[in-house]
Amino acid sequence: MRRILLVILALALISTPALAGTCTLRGTVTDADGNPVEGAQVTLFDANRAEVTTVDTDAGGHFAFIGARVDTGDCTVRVFYNDLHRTYNNAAYFTEWYPATGDRSIPEKDTRLETLHLSASPSSAPRAPLTPGLSAAATVLALMAGAAMGAPWKKHG
Repeated sequence: MRRILLVILALALISTPALAGTCTLRGTVTDADGNPVEGAQVTLFDANRAEVTTVDTDAGGHFAFIGARVDTGDCTVRVFYNDLHRTYNNAAYFTEWYPATGDRSIPEKDTRLETLHLSASPSSAPRAPLTPGLSAAATVLALMAGAAMGAPWKKHG
């Protein structure tokens, strides 16, 4: 009886496809007008939304994840690009999923840069003064506490 159970268990394990495996995903990143985008960062995520790896696009906007190890059955990509004036993302980020098996081409519509977020240029971005020895978060908390206490470090007069 014990042998029969071991045989059934072994057959079940052999016939069940493993979720983890390697895959190759390829695609082209374009702007809203269909022009290729060089230097965009394309990040591969597994179904648990864990980052697997990141690559940059070439002059033709092409990218490839060759032999990427994905520990879940599906994956997705996020495209990020910043031209120092605006930040662009693909609209299909975490909405389009692809089987993480074999060699696949991601549809261009899923890697098109459409979502725009305005960002300030580095020279015009407002910056809080950093206190030496404190992280940015600690500096913000110190400024907030000081404001709540009437900002005692300011000169009054």
